[in-house]
Amino acid sequence: MTDRLTVVLPAISEDQISTDLRYLTEKLEAYTGEDNVQGLLGGRYGYGVDFKNDTFEMHPFYWGDCICGFAEKQDDFFDELQHEDHCYQTELTNALIAEGFKLNEWGGPADEDEEHFTGRERLRKFYSFKSAKAKELSVKHGFDPEVGIYVHCNCSYTEHADKWREENTHTEECPTDWPNFHHYASGIKIEWYKYIGRDMDFNKTPSREEWNSILQSCLWSLR
Repeated sequence: MTDRLTVVLPAISEDQISTDLRYLTEKLEAYTGEDNVQGLLGGRYGYGVDFKNDTFEMHPFYWGDCICGFAEKQDDFFDELQHEDHCYQTELTNALIAEGFKLNEWGGPADEDEEHFTGRERLRKFYSFKSAKAKELSVKHGFDPEVGIYVHCNCSYTEHADKWREENTHTEECPTDWPNFHHYASGIKIEWYKYIGRDMDFNKTPSREEWNSILQSCLWSLR
């Protein structure tokens, strides 16, 4: 008797917008002559097509790296930017170091810290101390101790970071920042993860009537 392996795939999203985006992908493939099969999970037309005209643009989920240098520039900026001495984050980091823990660049336990971490104790000791100290400092600085550690900041770090992000971005030629779907006249932008319908995110959600009009204008622009 031959053993059989059954592969169960996740259900394809059947909401109107996801269905229409797959339909638009099918029409774009016919229009451009581009066969854009990328996998099984999203279905035959579930990944989108690289296309742009005066009405809209569509791009598949981008798997690659930044090509415009923004990522390196961002890394350099945040390597230089530090929390101030009086900040909650600085106090928490200093408390961990004073306790004898060695930290990696993300503030977690360093792999080489064998003095404190062996086997299962490696994470338990670190996070037990960090959690207790974080709550203590939250009370000291007037933060909600039930809210995540990494959102607490009482110095100019966040202000400088937000200003830098406002003034710096990827270039238009860099696929990292391309929307998966953008209809220019309405301003609607849609993002998805890997394939259409998965973790869809809208800059604003169109009504059914507005979406029908958007789809028709996209299809009409291909005629």
